[in-house]
Amino acid sequence: MKKVFLIFLLIWLPALISAQNQMVEYEYWFDKDYKKAIRTAANGQPVFTLLNDVSTQHLTTGLHSICLRFKDSKHLWSGTISQMFYKLDPQHYVENRMVRFEYWLDKDSENKKSIQIQNGKTVTLEESLETASISDGLHLLNFRLLDQRGLWTSVHSHFFYKLPDHLHQGENFVTQFQYWFNDDVAEAKTISVTQNKVFSLDEKIQANHLPMGLHALRYRFKDRYGNWSVSQSQYFYKTRVADLFDNQIMAYRYWINEEEPVLHQLAEPITPFEWITEIDMKAYPAGEYQLSFQFQDTRGKWSTVQVEHFIKNPLPLADFEVNHMQICEGDAAVFDNQSVDADVFVWDFGDGTQSDEISPIHYYSNPGVYNVKLTASHSDNPLQSIKQMEISVHGTHRDTLHQYICPGEVFEWQQYSLTSNGWYYDSLKSVTQCDSIRVLHLQLFDEAPVPVIEILGGAIVSNLQGKHLWFYNDEILTNQTAHQIQNPMPGKYFVRFVTNDECTSPASNTLVFAITGLGNFIAGSDINIYPNPANNKVYITVRGGDYSLYKLELRMLQGSILQSTEFSEETSIDVSLLPPAVYLIHISGNQKNGVFRLVKY
Repeated sequence: MKKVFLIFLLIWLPALISAQNQMVEYEYWFDKDYKKAIRTAANGQPVFTLLNDVSTQHLTTGLHSICLRFKDSKHLWSGTISQMFYKLDPQHYVENRMVRFEYWLDKDSENKKSIQIQNGKTVTLEESLETASISDGLHLLNFRLLDQRGLWTSVHSHFFYKLPDHLHQGENFVTQFQYWFNDDVAEAKTISVTQNKVFSLDEKIQANHLPMGLHALRYRFKDRYGNWSVSQSQYFYKTRVADLFDNQIMAYRYWINEEEPVLHQLAEPITPFEWITEIDMKAYPAGEYQLSFQFQDTRGKWSTVQVEHFIKNPLPLADFEVNHMQICEGDAAVFDNQSVDADVFVWDFGDGTQSDEISPIHYYSNPGVYNVKLTASHSDNPLQSIKQMEISVHGTHRDTLHQYICPGEVFEWQQYSLTSNGWYYDSLKSVTQCDSIRVLHLQLFDEAPVPVIEILGGAIVSNLQGKHLWFYNDEILTNQTAHQIQNPMPGKYFVRFVTNDECTSPASNTLVFAITGLGNFIAGSDINIYPNPANNKVYITVRGGDYSLYKLELRMLQGSILQSTEFSEETSIDVSLLPPAVYLIHISGNQKNGVFRLVKY
């Protein structure tokens, strides 16, 4: 993962510059790596405010310095401004501390000294360095810090000068003061001072010969042994005298650590301005903080940034968020604990259950409105803080359908074509965006047995008892549901069996019922019946008759008499009103007795 440490620099130059000179460019680099300096165009204004994000991705975790300088419209560079900073690992920012300090002189790292440090973000080192074993002259002090993760900062070095021992035989003090502007050391001014260990300079320094703009005041001190101190530099801005008068404060801004500044405009400009403000620190955890602030005058210029350090003591503040204020029954409510300065938590979910987890996950089993309460406290502080929030839990609807079908049937449900046993589920979103569950329990009836049909006693009979669907010449006989067909007509027959669940079996075997002639029950009969099959009238004649009377009876197959008449040699009967079937004609008399089949179609 790419890691970037952001440094915010606010550079203010404390006065106006004349219209003849402006800032046109600036450059910055880290540590001593000037070869990688980044140069950027400035805004071309007399006063330049730099507030940039500077990537430190390539730097190691630890102590570093950022160096900065400016170039004006006369192509002159300012002196270099340096600021130390510590790059932290963002993943360990809160927990990390410095635990050890070590130093050595010159290049003698083998004899380095190591000092244990009490865990802390800021370290103030007051240590007397033993220099008796080193030679007189210029030397280098090197040091670095170790954090609790076992990571060392980069090495930082400072030069110092060891004087000969004979120069320290008497008490030392300051004898001269010398200063000059910018790099013009040849024009340095030297001032003799009263012999003192501590020298306070209260001197008006003439700068009439300098142009308007940014300058550096260089100065150093000379002791009684004739040794000069290292030169020090102080930057200043030369401005027009007229700009120093009739100025007032019109706004101010402040920020905590590196947060965005909070800007306040005054109702009207005023001088002097007394700033009294309450800053709410409840949402900040306990620890060390830096308050930065500055003021804007009626010329639109901001003062230098003033910095105050302070410590915020632990003060519990309960705070949390939930993933959804409205959830569905059975869904999880995920709580994000955002409390400050607390390490003891009691959650009351409003449904009779509690938890002491930091950020719990809770499931509500019943719909309703629940008041969630978090009580936060600190183990070292008797104070408690409470935050409450209402959560609405919406119910889900479940509808179950039990459905039976016959084997081979298809049940259409929710755009599905179902043919087998099982549980099937579907869901719809309700107005509360909670699922409405639809459940189908599909079951198949027992499979219907397949009937077998045969011809018995002039009827077509099934081997199964119950409801049947008969088919004659592939058309269904709607009035035939018994297990047999009496008096069948010639043609093709098959049947399907119907169970008590109204399931229909596959088709039975197929029978073809046909009448091949006028077969009768008495061989050699001289009685003639025609036409047969018949539709209207049927004629009966007796060959070789002697005009004796004969009795004719038209019967059903089961024996019941439909018509009866007497005749001598011939007669006829009307069958037009009879239903299609096979009937029996019984003729007796004059020593003749015969039974004949008649087919009505």
